[in-house]
Amino acid sequence: MGEKGSLRTTLHRHGLRVTPQRQLVLDAVRELGHATPEQVCRQVRDTAHAR
Repeated sequence: MGEKGSLRTTLHRHGLRVTPQRQLVLDAVRELGHATPEQVCRQVRDTAHAR
C-alpha cells in the first residue's frame, strides 16, 4: 500500500475522516517535503484556487 493509503489508514485509526481540506494539506506536505507552515498554507491556497 502506498503512502496515501497509509495516511488514510492512520487518520481513520484516530477517528478522523479524510476531508477534502485534509487531503489538500496532506498532498501539500507530501509534495513540499520539509516545509514551513506558511509554505504549506500557500501551496494549499494555490491548489484550491486552481480547482
